[in-house]
Amino acid sequence: MSFEIPLRDQTIHFQDIVNLTDAQQTVILEASPSKTFEEWMMLDKGLKIQLTIEQRETVLRLKNGLVASKDNRELVKGDIIIFSRHARERIAVRVDKLPKEAPPTFDSILLVIQLVIESDIVDHQAEWKGFTNLAYTLIHAGYGEKFKIR
Repeated sequence: MSFEIPLRDQTIHFQDIVNLTDAQQTVILEASPSKTFEEWMMLDKGLKIQLTIEQRETVLRLKNGLVASKDNRELVKGDIIIFSRHARERIAVRVDKLPKEAPPTFDSILLVIQLVIESDIVDHQAEWKGFTNLAYTLIHAGYGEKFKIR
């Protein structure tokens, strides 16, 4: 699924793993020109896009395909799962109980990756914040932990 999104300062080419409905595209296209690319990136929270059951199943199926028959170490070494700076800060704070400036321990990274592997629910809302695709939230039902993926 791809289409052009006009921002206040540029146009970006949206391309995602799910096909958006016309209504979902309209939500993005009506809001996108109100901010520059940088302004969209700086938001704490983006536009919420309601997902259909089929879209949620597609995201979960693709995630499961990427992690199938791989352990957490293989996913790190193969750069299949990569954490953003913000994610590494959150792991350091939430898992290691360290200041956000400290790097997370390798064991904590492996733990979080294992929880992503085991995540079995996709939240009913995705988020758009000016990127060329949506961000999806995976949920581990057993722990109630949420993980945002892009």
